[in-house]
Amino acid sequence: MKSLFRQDIGWLDMKDQFEMSQNFNVDALAYQKATGEKIGSMFNLFAMFACGAAIAFAIRWTMTLAIIASMPVIGGVIILFIYLVHKRDSTFRALYEKADGSSHQALSAIKTVKALNG
Repeated sequence: MKSLFRQDIGWLDMKDQFEMSQNFNVDALAYQKATGEKIGSMFNLFAMFACGAAIAFAIRWTMTLAIIASMPVIGGVIILFIYLVHKRDSTFRALYEKADGSSHQALSAIKTVKALNG
């Protein structure tokens, strides 16, 4: 929001106000989803992983070493999956923002025509 206030007037004239409002709404919802209960879940899952690894290492250390050795491969697959999902979502988000801006402009035009008794 601070960077928006630092922009020149010409920059704001080139941007569509309806797309900007949709961007703010989408960003606020994404921030809420990211910081909601997911942070607590992340700590919970990390603690379960650490305790599970400690128990497994105490009971059967050879199997634990084999599982820990496979973790980079599993991590790489997870990173690839997150990248592909993010790429798909960003494409859909761009299309949705464009459609939302067009619909807001159309509704604004309809309201103007109706206000002028057209």
